[in-house]
Order: sequence, then structure tokens, then C-alpha cells
Amino acid sequence: MGTDQGGVVVGGGLELDRLSDLPDHLLHSILLRLPGGTTDAARTSVLSRRWRHVWAHIPELSFRYGAGAAPAADSCARAHDRVDSALAAHTAPTVTRLKISLPREPWRAGPPVDRVEPWLRFASQRLAGELLLSRPYNSHENHDVHKWHELAVPLCDRVTEIRFNNLGCTLRFPLPTTGAFSALATLNIKHASFDGDELEAFVSSGCPRLKKLVLRHVGLLDKAAVLSICSDTLEQLQIKDGSFGRIRVAAPKLQMLFAYFRFDAHVTAAKLSEVYWNNKFGYDPSRHYLAEAGPHLHQLVITPNNAAALMQRFSTVDELVLRVDIPEGVHEYDRFLENTNTISKCDVLVVRLWIRHHALKPTMLRILQKCAGTRKIMVNISSHSIMEETTQACRQDAHANDRRVLRQSTSQWIHSKKWK
Repeated sequence: MGTDQGGVVVGGGLELDRLSDLPDHLLHSILLRLPGGTTDAARTSVLSRRWRHVWAHIPELSFRYGAGAAPAADSCARAHDRVDSALAAHTAPTVTRLKISLPREPWRAGPPVDRVEPWLRFASQRLAGELLLSRPYNSHENHDVHKWHELAVPLCDRVTEIRFNNLGCTLRFPLPTTGAFSALATLNIKHASFDGDELEAFVSSGCPRLKKLVLRHVGLLDKAAVLSICSDTLEQLQIKDGSFGRIRVAAPKLQMLFAYFRFDAHVTAAKLSEVYWNNKFGYDPSRHYLAEAGPHLHQLVITPNNAAALMQRFSTVDELVLRVDIPEGVHEYDRFLENTNTISKCDVLVVRLWIRHHALKPTMLRILQKCAGTRKIMVNISSHSIMEETTQACRQDAHANDRRVLRQSTSQWIHSKKWK
């Protein structure tokens, strides 16, 4: 029950409400910690006259709705209405964070794009910080990107980070306006499509401070086109799957590359220091060019059976991470032996083992034989490798040297633990 006297009713009597006497900035800090986010904060307006407008000035807005069981259509519509109402009632001139994560609606499409556009306009006008928009996209929606609705991204000159998750729509970026997104440092897009030329112009001209770009399960409207990324400021690039013909990157300050794709790629990055080529598609030097980068890396993360050629491209590494998961069959084990003939010279070696079809001992000894000079070795063994019994025969060509290799490795620190 609310009051107008700054008190709360307890057991039929009025008690002093010391909480309401706190200054606004402390009340804002309390409201930001409510588990229900902005929705719970807005409910405090009924407590008393003192609380009526406190929530409307909080510097961060967060609307989080869990997936849970399939929500009713009216429940999802109410969630959209709550966002609309809260943004309309909020009066702070500047917001430092806006997070809108809507409930997933199995067998139904997410909120119409025209419901989302006003939320982006709010961010354009008042947000000076992080933007997260998660529109529930599910596998039952249309997979033809040419039939997806278009969502225009307005100019946001004070937004520092944008994360678009599971959009299931076509993003339209504004025409190249130099510095239009002058504060943007991180752009993260998942499950969306866009025009390749628009994205190239947006990154190269509209984002003069962009440092991190993440593209996951995205596609170009023309699937045969080139995904071109040109940036003088970009330092981290992550690309996972997608629909495009090939990838071309020119980023003189790029330091970290995470690659999980099957496409041809040409990456020009003179300052490259970390490469994560940890995917099932592999590395093919005839299709994947890493130009201008030197032979030394700070960190290299690979799967030897798919990307062993990278250890020839980068002959010395501060930290080498080998994810070893050898498929079933003698032929596959032979491939593993061939691909580990040469291992990058490294100070630290981290081996992550999934041993499901082959014996653990000869696999590990093979790696140890090839890492002379390594100062520190860490071995992470999958719990499946320990629990499963293997009946697949492995080649034992290293068996005769087991004792010698183990004696030589005693000066190295091997830290073993179960790893899931």
C-alpha cells in the first residue's frame, strides 16, 4: 500500500520509511539491482508520491524476458507494450545502457519491425553507451533473406557498443556519413542479413573508433558477393558461419582474428598477433591468405587435423593451443601423425584432448616428441576421454620411445585436469 507521507504501513500502523529519505542517486543504484530490471523498477512508482518518478530517471534501462515455456501470444504482446510504455515515460535526458531482450515465441515470428524501430529511435536520441537488442528469431521463420523485413539503423553518434542478437531481419545502414557513429567501438550482429556495400561503407566511413566487429550467422543479400571489411581502427574480428561468396579484410591495426567459416578469405593485417582458427572447415593456404602478418604470433588456437598448415605459416608462437579430436579410423590417426610432423615452436603449449576413438598415451606422446624447447605444458582432458573405453586400434610407432620421451619431459610442467 502506498502513502503520501513518506511512510509504509506495517501491521496497521505507519512506520518511518528511511529508504525514501535517501538521495535519488542511491535510489537509482537500488533500482538498477532489481532482478526484474526496468519492469520491476517502474512498479515502485505506486509506493508513495516520493517514489512516483524516481524510476523514470534511472541511467540504465533493461528489459529481460526469459525463454521458458512457449509464452502465450498476449503475454509476448504485453512484453512489447511494457517496453513502449517505459520508454515513453522515462524522462532522463541521457541513458548509458539500453538492453531489450524479448521472449522467444516458438512457432511465431518475433515482434514486427515497426515495433522495434521506435526503440532504436530512442537509442539514437538519448543513448550514450551500450545497446543490446534481442528480437526472438526462431527456425520456423522464413529463411529467404529477400523476404525478411527491413530494419533501418538510425544515426547513433553517442552509442559505444551495439549488439543485435537473433534479429531475423535485414539491417539497412545509413548512407555513408563520416563519423556518424563516432563513439561506436563494438559492433556485434547475429542472425541478420545486410547489403555488403552498405556494411563496407558503414564500417570504413561511419565508425572512426570501431575496434571490435563480431558477425555470427549473417548473410549478404547477394550470397555470391564479397564481404569486404576495411577499417583503419579495427583490432578484433570474429566471423562465424554466414552466407557470402568470400571475405576480404584490410585492417592495418587488426590484432585478433577468430575464423569459423568455409569461405575463401584474404586478410591483410600487419599487426596480427592472435589467430583462432578452431573450426571443422580447416585452413587451406591456397584459399585463405593472411597477408603482411609476420611469422610470429602471441597466441595460435587450432585443430591440428584441419589447420596444421597454420603452424607452418606461423613458426613461432608464445602460446599454442591444440584442440585434439581425432575422428574414428586408422586413416584419421595417420592424418593426425602427418599433421603433427611440425609443431610451431612455442613457450607455452596447451593441449585440449577429446580422445574418443583412439588411445590417449600414444596421442599425447606424439605431441610431446614435437615440442622441444617448450617451457610449460598444460593438458586438459575431456571427461569423455577418461570415461570411454576405446576399441579402435591405433598405430604405436611412438611406443619404442615412450620411456625416452617421458624422461625428457620431466623437466616440463604438465598440469592435468578433467575438462568438459
